[in-house]
Amino acid sequence: MVLQGGWVMIPIFILFSISVFIILERYITIRKATSNPDSFMGGIRG
Repeated sequence: MVLQGGWVMIPIFILFSISVFIILERYITIRKATSNPDSFMGGIRG
């Protein structure tokens, strides 16, 4: 499907893949932070 769209679809597919990875990584990080708020706030305060 990507190759049928021509050369324009290749960068769109790459950016889509990167954005899905970033969204999943942020979701997992936020879920971990909410499960243990003391260590999260301690890391922010330094």
